Amino acid sequence: MLQVAAGFDSAENETVKRAVSGDLVVTADVPLAAEIIAKGGDALTPRGKRYSPDTIRGVRIMRDSWIPCTRAATLAEDTSAHAGR
Repeated sequence: MLQVAAGFDSAENETVKRAVSGDLVVTADVPLAAEIIAKGGDALTPRGKRYSPDTIRGVRIMRDSWIPCTRAATLAEDTSAHAGR
């Protein structure tokens, strides 16, 4: 077992650093999956769907397009929750 220092993406960065061609990583982290694939590894979703060099770009584009929407919705919820104060 390896314990990494606390910090944003510390575990992900260590995973990429240690990955070699042929390794398999199970992750819901799309950017991590992309980095593993770029190093010649394989990446699966927690549900067993395989990310591939052909599909990871589209998955990243889709993910990157909905993140701002999710953040905006969360901000709107926070704002409306405090509107009556």
